[in-house]
Amino acid sequence: MELRERGISLLEVVLALLVLSLGVFASAALQVRAWTSADGARRDAQAVQLAQDLLEQVRASGQLEGAAVHRWQLRIQALLGRSGTGRAVVAGRSVQLQICWIDVRDSRPQRFELHGRLDP
Repeated sequence: MELRERGISLLEVVLALLVLSLGVFASAALQVRAWTSADGARRDAQAVQLAQDLLEQVRASGQLEGAAVHRWQLRIQALLGRSGTGRAVVAGRSVQLQICWIDVRDSRPQRFELHGRLDP
């Protein structure tokens, strides 16, 4: 007598569902990691843009104005969070800008510095 298999066994179904669920969970974890990396990159880009904006203001006016620095520091906190701070120093024809904040991904401090020169 010849036995013919019909359909699939319960064990095969369970194994197929296990493999499928592992793939779905791995894909979801990858999406979360990509989202947090994109958020970190966005914050880094915002810090660069903020520093460049103030440097261009200083270059345009030829001096570092207290009101401009205060507005700049408020924008840093608005975009990078309450931990965001900014420091601006002009020494002669040199400008040094520093932005610090706490990375929300791993609670590590981040810092960006931009050095520029003022044209005579």
